[in-house]
Amino acid sequence: MERCVGGKLERAHQRYQVRAHKSDMNDEEQAIIESRIDALQLEHRDLDDVIAMLSDNPYTDQLQLRRMKARKLKMKDSISRLASMLIPDLNA
Repeated sequence: MERCVGGKLERAHQRYQVRAHKSDMNDEEQAIIESRIDALQLEHRDLDDVIAMLSDNPYTDQLQLRRMKARKLKMKDSISRLASMLIPDLNA
């Protein structure tokens, strides 16, 4: 779900796992992550609207609705994981 053209997001994520601080991330990596977060947030809102609309219909396929809700939850987890990559670690 977190793939990006050319694998740039995956490479940024791999590099970040080794690095401890946001300040170690270059501007391009940070911009890639921020743009992916924006795209996921938009998709999450759209999926939320579709789920709300389908929930109102008594003839909606409940299995499909559950799958959409699970997808929405995975999307939210991805957004949180990417956002945490942008938070600098504070030295205690």
